Amino acid sequence: MNEALRSAGMRAVRQCKARSWPDVAAFSAALAAAAGARDDRWAPLVIKPLRGCASGDVFLCATEVEARNALDTIVGSPLYATPGAVNREALVQDFLEGVEYVVDTVSCKGAHKAMAVWRYDKRPANGAPFVYHATELRAASGREEGAVVAYAMQALDALGVRIGTAHIEVMLTRDGPRLIEYNGRWHLTDFRELCNDCVGYNAIDATVDAYLDHEAFDALPPAPLKLAAAGRVVHLVCHTAGTVAAVRHGAAIRALRSFRAMDVYGAFGVGQRVSPTIDIRSDAGWVHLSHADAHVVEEDYRALVALMPTMFEVEVDA
Repeated sequence: MNEALRSAGMRAVRQCKARSWPDVAAFSAALAAAAGARDDRWAPLVIKPLRGCASGDVFLCATEVEARNALDTIVGSPLYATPGAVNREALVQDFLEGVEYVVDTVSCKGAHKAMAVWRYDKRPANGAPFVYHATELRAASGREEGAVVAYAMQALDALGVRIGTAHIEVMLTRDGPRLIEYNGRWHLTDFRELCNDCVGYNAIDATVDAYLDHEAFDALPPAPLKLAAAGRVVHLVCHTAGTVAAVRHGAAIRALRSFRAMDVYGAFGVGQRVSPTIDIRSDAGWVHLSHADAHVVEEDYRALVALMPTMFEVEVDA
């Protein structure tokens, strides 16, 4: 997909496919040379499967050793959603520094509309580099958000999208937006009610309209320029391993002024064996926060993150 953007004249992340270590070493050397660095400088890389989900086996490699380990982990591992197949190669990309956004879109007859703009809060946790902590709704009227939305719309054209929904992850770097990935699906979270509260509409209903009610789709604005309320999906991060003896802090979370909804997954209930969260697939659940005052949401979010390390009381296996 990044090559399609590049062919359309858009800026895109530098990348290559690697079957073996010489492919990775040559790519890193080329990045370092392009940056004017000395020959022995290691360029930070992201190495991940060509097909995957939820940051699974996505590695930030600051050293040659880390890159070798990442390549060895991916090549020969099971290919996502393809029983019996394995990864024959890995995708190696230049590490993009910046703020990560998502634009959820719906298209109809080649016309694209942004349904929601989100800003990720991913941070290191439990030894993993990119652990989701929150997905925050943003108004598209901001300078940064507007640039990201415009880039996402260009990407849809470059990829030839005419109809349907998309979930487009974009890194806003100091050199402008860069595509991380395009997904022809809805946002993989329970976003409908939160978007209705904060945006006034949602991508699920708009997708139905794109196919069945063109007049209703045409009536939607091109992007959510103003939010009725601040909103976040908070990802519950488990920080411990063992058998769950108690799930704590439920009352404190529900007492937050911006609390709207909560779901602790059954796999993290009492009696279940759990491991620390390292990606979105190992999330312990979610909490929805929304309030007319964005400062209230921010304050509650910080309080919620502070509760996570002691949320799951476990009995450590002998």
